[in-house]
Amino acid sequence: VYVVVGLIVALYTGFTTRGNLKTRLDTLSVLITQFANGNYQSSVHFEEKDEITRIGNELNELGKKLLDQVKSLQRMADEKAELAKTAHKSAVIEERQRLARDLHDAVSQQLFALTMMSEAAVKQLQTNPRLAMEQMEEVAAMALQAQTEMRALLLHLRPVHLSGEPLHKGVKKLVDELKLRSSIDFRVELEENLHLSETTEEHVFRIIQEAFSNILRHANASVVHLTI
Repeated sequence: VYVVVGLIVALYTGFTTRGNLKTRLDTLSVLITQFANGNYQSSVHFEEKDEITRIGNELNELGKKLLDQVKSLQRMADEKAELAKTAHKSAVIEERQRLARDLHDAVSQQLFALTMMSEAAVKQLQTNPRLAMEQMEEVAAMALQAQTEMRALLLHLRPVHLSGEPLHKGVKKLVDELKLRSSIDFRVELEENLHLSETTEEHVFRIIQEAFSNILRHANASVVHLTI
C-alpha cells in the first residue's frame, strides 16, 4: 500500500511540476519574443525561489535597460533635429542680413545717386543741354551698374547645391541663366567624365558661383573663360 500510494503521489507531483515548469519556460519565451519585437515594457513575475525566477528577474532588468536606451536615443534624435532646425534658421537669418548689407552698400546707394543725378539733369535740360546730356550718360552708366549688381545678388539667391545633378549639368544651367541676364560671352571647357565625389562637386560649384558673382559685380568683363 505504501509503495502504491507513494508511486501515485510521485507521479502526480512530477506531472504537476512538469506542467508548471513548462508554463514558466513558455512565459520566458514569450518575454524574449516581446523584447525582439521592441516591446521592452513587458516583464514576468514568479513566486518560486529557483533558477527560473532568477532568470526571469534578470530578463526584467534587461528590459528596463533596453527601454532606457531607447528613450535616450529618442531624446538624442529630438535634440539633433532641434539643433538642425536652429542651425537652418540661423543660416537663413545670416543670409538675409548679408543680402540686406549688399543691397544697402551697393544698389541702394546707386539708386539714390541716380535719383539725384536725374533731378540735376532735368534742371540743366533747358539752361545747359550739353551738361544735361553728360549727366544723363552718367545716369545710364550707373543704371547699368546697378542692374549688374542686382544680377549678382540674384545669383546668390540661387540654390548653392547641385540637387543631385552632375557638375557639368549644374554649371551649364548656371551659365545659360547668366547668358539671359547679361551680355557676357561665357566660354566653358568642362569634361563631362570628371570623377569627383559629391561633396567635392558641391564645393567646386559653389566656388564657380562665387567667381561669376564677383565678375558680374567688379570685372566689367565682356568675355569669361571657365576651364575645369
